[in-house]
Amino acid sequence: MAFGRMVHVFLPDRQVAKVKAKRLTLIFVMLDAVTFQRSGWGGMMMSSTDPNTVRRSPNIYMAGIGAQLLFSTALLGLTVHFYQKANRAGNRRSTDWRCLPYLINAEYALIAIRIIFRLISSRAASTDQ
Repeated sequence: MAFGRMVHVFLPDRQVAKVKAKRLTLIFVMLDAVTFQRSGWGGMMMSSTDPNTVRRSPNIYMAGIGAQLLFSTALLGLTVHFYQKANRAGNRRSTDWRCLPYLINAEYALIAIRIIFRLISSRAASTDQ
């Protein structure tokens, strides 16, 4: 994960918001895997022959992608905190690292747009039934 690597390289204490870079990467990869699994379960339940299971499946799917949006937003907040902390630390690296948080935030924005689109389309599909 690029953000964890940035924290490791550009912050002297190698942590942001009291979370070490290695732990940060592990936490967000695990959370992403759990949300992917949750939305996958909801998607698989849609193919069931039981009407009650099919009725519940969009809610499970939307809970998974909603949690993914929540965790992406938390990571966005940590990126802002990283940027402020790195500026205060007066990082003197030869590379200009200041564009990296902007690129990561742009990535988060695109992910958020995709998730919001999926939430809207899933809600529209569930109300058509």
